[in-house]
Amino acid sequence: MRTPSRSRAAVTLSQGTTNAPSREDKFLKINGISVGYEGKEIHPTPAGIPLIVLHFQFSTLVRAPREAVLDFHLRGDAIQLLTPPWQPMQVLRKDAGLEAGSEVMFRVWMGPVPVIWLARHTAFQGLDGFEDLQVRGPFRHWRHQHRFQSHPEGTLLVDEIECALPGAPVSDWLLGWLLRLQLTAMFRYRHAVTRRHCESDGPAGKLLAT
Repeated sequence: MRTPSRSRAAVTLSQGTTNAPSREDKFLKINGISVGYEGKEIHPTPAGIPLIVLHFQFSTLVRAPREAVLDFHLRGDAIQLLTPPWQPMQVLRKDAGLEAGSEVMFRVWMGPVPVIWLARHTAFQGLDGFEDLQVRGPFRHWRHQHRFQSHPEGTLLVDEIECALPGAPVSDWLLGWLLRLQLTAMFRYRHAVTRRHCESDGPAGKLLAT
């Protein structure tokens, strides 16, 4: 089995200099409302070629209890529902549940080129959310945290992405801006779908009626 991308990045960072990585952040706003941030860390390495780790966060208030949000993500067809129509995806294999160690393998298209993506769930905290890590795929490193935070009006849904493109820093200069645009569009779609399903089903409907 291939070593996960996260391990390769961790080895690179642990062998770097003692200088702290530089950090650049920019807050995201939609219609004047802050929905998260995007940024990057630039890590020095012994080879002199910086490792650029991109950070992205997107959050939305879902007017439904955390139980409804978790139940939606536990659905067998959740990944299909959450995939935007402009990003073709085919599920090849999927373990049941979101427990640590469970995996999902799917095919995505990078333009006309099909790419196999294997994601492994590395943490499951129940109502607090879960985490997955790319084991095989197009990124040098990809870590996705799905967090469900209690809110007086329901649940604050927070998605956090930590990723590194292969071929950095050139790839970051050429494609980093495009990746950030795609992430923003993708999570706007995913969160809209989550709200639509959670706010209209079961306990969510009762919460909205109060």
